[in-house]
Amino acid sequence: MVFDMDLLFGYGSLINRNSAERTLNREVGSLVEAILLDHHRNWSARETVICNNKTLSAAFLNVIPKRNSYLNGVCLSVTRDELKKFDCRERNYKRVNISQDIVIPLTVCDGEGLSIKNHLKGGIDNVWTYIYDIEVDSPAIVLETYQNMVYDGCRAIGKTFYSRFLATTDDAEYPLLSGPYQFSDPDQERHV
Repeated sequence: MVFDMDLLFGYGSLINRNSAERTLNREVGSLVEAILLDHHRNWSARETVICNNKTLSAAFLNVIPKRNSYLNGVCLSVTRDELKKFDCRERNYKRVNISQDIVIPLTVCDGEGLSIKNHLKGGIDNVWTYIYDIEVDSPAIVLETYQNMVYDGCRAIGKTFYSRFLATTDDAEYPLLSGPYQFSDPDQERHV
């Protein structure tokens, strides 16, 4: 059976409810905490942004496959049409089906999990996330506004979630730059 709803796993700015709602142009509803297995979160994605009237290469959060690793994030329900908005927003990332690697905890703090595969029959066809799969080693900056948006989203979910986020994320090894920013691509900026 094919449904029109999928789940989108957010591990960076999509953890922040306001950020997701801006792209969707609607309220998100519930954000479901989830664990992505065999992946690792780091700052390896790059986007060209304009900040303080300068065009810069900024580092953004990314997930990469890594056996025996995991990271936390959130799942939100999206339609196929809404996924197209996220494809534009995350234009330099590749949308990847992670249905086999996602676990939804039974409760926030327990150690057991229930595979999302068991819930696919309940109206969800797939679980997607976005992965930046271009290798880069160029210098970059971390945007303080972006980092704060992610941290604020984590803290809004709860102390345990925020602590787990920090424990499963590499430290950014780039200078922090304050100030508002926008993406250099106007179509991408329109979906953020």
